Amino acid sequence: MTNDLDSITTDLQPPTVADQKAQRQAHVAILKVWFTANPLQEISAGELEKLVGRNYQQRISELRAAEAMRIENVPHALELADGTRKKLSGGYRFVPYEKLGRDAAAYTVQTSLFGDSI
Repeated sequence: MTNDLDSITTDLQPPTVADQKAQRQAHVAILKVWFTANPLQEISAGELEKLVGRNYQQRISELRAAEAMRIENVPHALELADGTRKKLSGGYRFVPYEKLGRDAAAYTVQTSLFGDSI
């Protein structure tokens, strides 16, 4: 039995940094497709974990930064009989940008008084 285990473990190679980066990018792409196809629809933490794994919060942060997407955290709470509230794992939803009728100018990056972008 030990010889079989040794032969199996010697064949296993740890994932490379490039493999891990490609997997992260694939998970971010999956989230982008889901959120853009389902705007304003909430997805639970459990469903996100099934979709992209346990690091779904990090992948959502990467998606927010890379694509400037507004993805909101939707907290959930359960009110107990004694009047207290218990926090539950909530969900997330994508809120797309909608240009308002009063917006006269195109979207521009705000700059400081010193010329640096904020």
